[in-house]
Amino acid sequence: MLKIEGWLKEEVKGKWILFSIIACLFLDFALNCFVILILNIFDITISAQNESGIPILTPSFPIMLICTAYFEELIFRAPLALLVLLTAERWKLRVIFIVAVALSILFGLVHGGIPNIFLQGIGGLLWSILFLKCGGYQKKFIKPLAVTTITHFLFNGILALICLSQGVHQL
Repeated sequence: MLKIEGWLKEEVKGKWILFSIIACLFLDFALNCFVILILNIFDITISAQNESGIPILTPSFPIMLICTAYFEELIFRAPLALLVLLTAERWKLRVIFIVAVALSILFGLVHGGIPNIFLQGIGGLLWSILFLKCGGYQKKFIKPLAVTTITHFLFNGILALICLSQGVHQL
């Protein structure tokens, strides 16, 4: 745990923020592909958060994507920021890790159910780590929230483009 805490104490800055965003997106998509493959092998259905579908090809869609990403990040990363501020140094890393995992599970459940824990929940955990590494662990809030919101927006935007390329016009 001591090595992880030392790693977290070093805040990502400059060009390494972009690298961290790209690495997080790549890892999230790779893990999602793997999880989808496993879920398909076991014939487990993944339910969507919104059964009616949100039209992708509308002028308001990008605005909706960024707003949704921002509010989800605010809801699911603010507790981490609060924990960093309030938790005693001795217990900080353990408590933050447990809460990050719990928030990630909840993030997956909110997106559709138990199978979604392994899809969106994984992303939620990666973005929690990104939040902490980009300044959240250093008791900052605006920069790490901006970084995770941008990452979340890009992830959803790439997903929308993939859907469009497959002929799906609603998310």
